[in-house]
Amino acid sequence: MLIKESKEVLKQTIILIISVFFLIYPIYLIASIFTKHIFVFSEYFLMFYQLFIFFFSFFLGISLFSKEIRNNGFEYLLTLPFSRTKLLLYKIVPRIIALALLYLIYLVLLIISKSDPFLISPVSFISLYFSLFFISTSLSVLRGNFVGNSIFTGLMFIFFLVATNFVAWLVIIKYFGESESFKLRAFVGFDTFPFSPFSIISFAFLISIPFIVSLFYGFKKFDIRSSKRYLKRFSTLLIPLILIGMIISYFILNSSVDINYDTHYMTRDGVVIKHTYSGTSVVSGAEERELPEFYPHGRNLYEREGFVYLSLWHWEDNPAGNIIKFDKTFSKSEIIHTPAESLNLGRKLYGFRDTIVFLEHKGRKYSWNKSKENRIVFLNIKSGEIKRSKFPFDSFNLLGVTEVDNSRVWIGYYIIREGVTVYTIDGSGNIKNMLRSTNRPMFINNELITFGRDDLIFGRFSGTVYEELKRVAIKERLWFSHYLETSDLNMKSMKYLYAKIHKRRNYDPEVKKEPIEFISIDLNNHDLKRFYNKSIKRGFLVNIFTGDTIFIKFTDDGDILLDSIFRMNRQEMVLLKNFKKQNLSFRTNFRHIGSGFVTGKGDELKFYKYPDMKELKY
Repeated sequence: MLIKESKEVLKQTIILIISVFFLIYPIYLIASIFTKHIFVFSEYFLMFYQLFIFFFSFFLGISLFSKEIRNNGFEYLLTLPFSRTKLLLYKIVPRIIALALLYLIYLVLLIISKSDPFLISPVSFISLYFSLFFISTSLSVLRGNFVGNSIFTGLMFIFFLVATNFVAWLVIIKYFGESESFKLRAFVGFDTFPFSPFSIISFAFLISIPFIVSLFYGFKKFDIRSSKRYLKRFSTLLIPLILIGMIISYFILNSSVDINYDTHYMTRDGVVIKHTYSGTSVVSGAEERELPEFYPHGRNLYEREGFVYLSLWHWEDNPAGNIIKFDKTFSKSEIIHTPAESLNLGRKLYGFRDTIVFLEHKGRKYSWNKSKENRIVFLNIKSGEIKRSKFPFDSFNLLGVTEVDNSRVWIGYYIIREGVTVYTIDGSGNIKNMLRSTNRPMFINNELITFGRDDLIFGRFSGTVYEELKRVAIKERLWFSHYLETSDLNMKSMKYLYAKIHKRRNYDPEVKKEPIEFISIDLNNHDLKRFYNKSIKRGFLVNIFTGDTIFIKFTDDGDILLDSIFRMNRQEMVLLKNFKKQNLSFRTNFRHIGSGFVTGKGDELKFYKYPDMKELKY
């Protein structure tokens, strides 16, 4: 019987894999045609593969006895010379092996493609994937129709999610108090909780495995004539087992909670905004004050003339969002804008001189993009004057501003399948598509830098008229600073732009031994020059608010260690600061935080401010 079941499961698994390969590519092509997003096929494939095998785990569980029920062979099955425990094992074991193999295929594809998990992380996925199988399997003996059993299984799975969410919430309340950061996190992904991967998987299984144990208990005296008797016996064991699992889970999570999570943003005045699981506070010198909770990052914050402007939600209990004006110490605040009725505030905010720009929309709250009926809003922070116009794209990214005869033209881009499209917005709010780039463009010194298939393209806007200046052939893939694109569009002028030549340094041991090769671009004549430093094999470039570019060097001798920081100067690298090889491995903080960076973990954080790398004491 075991061989028969194994063959049946193998057949179903092969059909699933073939279906995945034949269905996903047409779906990918259709989605690419009708959407404006760039889809990397490997990530798209993994997303649908996750969905397929997730629902396949449900199907394998709920169909455990479907063939016998359909052919009225259940009674004959129970007369076979096997104990009922063996009978269940013969049915369940091949299915668990098949699901484990499908999950291993997912992990292998994830590693080979070097993609980030598109839907759910591997930790959350394995927890939900096998838990759904356990729950659906435990209800497979019910003699109802497939739709009814599926709905009942869905309700039990929701109960499982509520139970896990409740246990995690109890632990979080103990350490962090009530926090917006954790509402409904279990429905998004278990690994968004501050627990170790092992404890996440353990606590999920401790609450889902009781379903399988109760199946074995209830099946011992299973009577095909009455499902009620099975459910009564099943529930008699299930409820206490789940309660015991929840109690054990609480102690497992309690012992593994990571209380050291935090993220920061440093203003140009050296004030640090600190966001933790328990809330938000501002640190200035020896003083730390709590603020209403918000998440600080470089895309919702604009600094101008001693004030900080932030786009926030839930400020004074307004879930639609507000634009808040703070003084430089965050001791005083003022609401300067609230969205029109029935509209929500977009997450991003940009600023140029006395104007801040953001979106209002009718989409879901807190969204970055993908909103319905977008309106772009231009708010003068001195006069309070507001201009609104329709914004037709679902991706909001501004690069810079060009001015001609006291008239401003805003330059932005939105993502398409082939790359990005650059557009302009004039003073009347008129939007005009201008040109395409195969990669995200840059706007520096009033020049637009875009990417062709094998070249860099330099151009300039005069109002909404674009003029191409020069094309420079470059076949290698270049990595520029991630921080060239900021919410502050008042960029300082730059003489040189720097990039790393991309190689798969993280995955090839031989490449990791080679020094990084850089390219410097003279922004006056657009000449490219290559150079390298023999001692530098790992690190990244950061463009800072002064217009300078720095390089943060790491070493990698088993652990990732912070080594030193250099300032880029034409084809030279000038040492700014040496570090004592600070360990940057798991659960340790290293982060560029606006006007500086932070290293360390827990209560042992060190803050450094650009451009002189001075350590700030808090």
